[in-house]
Amino acid sequence: MEAEIEFHDFERQTEDVARQMLAAVEAGVPAGGGALVGTRPPEKDPHRAGTWLFFVIVLATAIALGAHNHNLKSRLHGLQVKTEAWETISEKRKSLDAKYAGMRGEKTRCEEACELLAVRTPLPPGLQALLDSLDESMPEFTRVTTIQQMAGGGFEVRGHTAVQHRLKELLDSLAAGMQASGQTVVLRSQKQIEGTMEYEFVFAIGSTEDAP
Repeated sequence: MEAEIEFHDFERQTEDVARQMLAAVEAGVPAGGGALVGTRPPEKDPHRAGTWLFFVIVLATAIALGAHNHNLKSRLHGLQVKTEAWETISEKRKSLDAKYAGMRGEKTRCEEACELLAVRTPLPPGLQALLDSLDESMPEFTRVTTIQQMAGGGFEVRGHTAVQHRLKELLDSLAAGMQASGQTVVLRSQKQIEGTMEYEFVFAIGSTEDAP
């Protein structure tokens, strides 16, 4: 009796398992979490290809925009370099223009001076020789203050010196220089300037009759 009951229980349990498996097959879900042979595979996403195409388009667009941005940056850098070079050239050109303007002004002044020299009154006879002699024989700490043409001919030379003993040397040098022009040099006077260590001297350039 007990064996019959156990058989009926086993038969009922077997029928329950079969029904569960059949229900699982019909539903397409593996029974007990396992995979069943002959189950229907899941359906594919109809939008999957479109999604991948969208991603490809977005990636290509991003790459194109990046390349375009890099190209724009390169062009901008090139323009900046050209702008800086142009500014440098402009500054140099302004400097050269100012320099040339100064040179043109100097040229104009030289031309005007040449025109004045061309129409100037000739120097009195003997003055150029006197100037050359003074330029060659002037001692240190000595200067000429005035050169004046005298009414009877010849010149009067006034000056200051801080080395009185050098006046004789200056006199001899001037006499040697003026000898070629037929003139003599005489020390007319010398005196100390009050309140200073300098002496004032006066030379007479001309004939010996003009000397005191």
